[in-house]
Amino acid sequence: MGADGIVVSNDGGRQLDGALSGIEAVPAVVDRVGGIGGVPVYLDSGIRRGSDVSAG
Repeated sequence: MGADGIVVSNDGGRQLDGALSGIEAVPAVVDRVGGIGGVPVYLDSGIRRGSDVSAG
């Protein structure tokens, strides 16, 4: 649809303890837009602990 990129954000979501964090939503967003190499997907929040960004 002509988007230059997508920002995944759950800013304000901390008010809902059970809400999906931004980093947990990224894989589904990337899958939906055609995987890595398609539209850039950026994350502006949602990292709660170091294990959220560890390789593995």
